[in-house]
Amino acid sequence: MKRILFPLILIVLGTIGYNQYRQLRKFSPPNDYDYEAKTKAIDVNYYDRQVVERYFELCYEVGRFARQAWYNHDIDVRFPDESNPQSVQASLHYQQLLKELNILESRLMQSKELKGKGFDNQSIRYIEEQGIAPQLYRAHRLLNGKVLRRGDTGETVWQMQKLISKQHRPIKIDGIFNQETEEAIKELQSQWGMYPSGIADSEFMHKLLQNSNRNE
Repeated sequence: MKRILFPLILIVLGTIGYNQYRQLRKFSPPNDYDYEAKTKAIDVNYYDRQVVERYFELCYEVGRFARQAWYNHDIDVRFPDESNPQSVQASLHYQQLLKELNILESRLMQSKELKGKGFDNQSIRYIEEQGIAPQLYRAHRLLNGKVLRRGDTGETVWQMQKLISKQHRPIKIDGIFNQETEEAIKELQSQWGMYPSGIADSEFMHKLLQNSNRNE
C-alpha cells in the first residue's frame, strides 16, 4: 500500500508545485514594465493640454499593455518570440506606444527648458509651428513679413544686419539701414536669383530667415 501511495503523493506534490510555479511566473513578469512619468523634467503647463494628457495616458498604457500581454498570453514584449506572430505583433505595438511616449516626453522637456530661459507658451508655440531654432525667435518676430529700405533704423534693421553678416559677409551692425547694408542686400538678392533692388522685402526676409534656420 505504501509503495502505491508514495508515487501518488509525489505526483500530487509535483502537480501542486508546478501549478504554483506557473502562478508565480504569471504574476512575476521578467521586467519592470511600469513607466514613471518624468513630472519634474517636463512642462506640465504646456500650451497644448491634450499633449500633456496624452503623455500621462501613455505612461500608464505602456505598463498596462506589457503586463496584460504577460499575464494573459505569457508574452514578454521586450523580448518577443520571433516564431510566434502574436508575440511579434504585441512587441511592435509596445514599441509604437514607447515611440509616441518618447516623442511627447522630449517635446515637453524642451518646453520646460525653454521656459527656464524666459520663453512663454506663446513663443514656444511659435517656435514649434515655424520650426525655428529658439535663438532665432526674436529675429523671426521682428523680420517676418517686414519690408525695410535705406534710411530705416531700429532693432529690426539691427537683427537683419546680424543675419546678413552671418550668412554673407561682415557689415556694420548698428541698426541703421545705410548704403553698406543696401549693397549687401543687393549682392544676396543677385545670389538668390531675385531682382537686386536693395530693398529688404518680404521675399528677401523669408529667404534670409529660412537660411538662418538651416545654419542653426
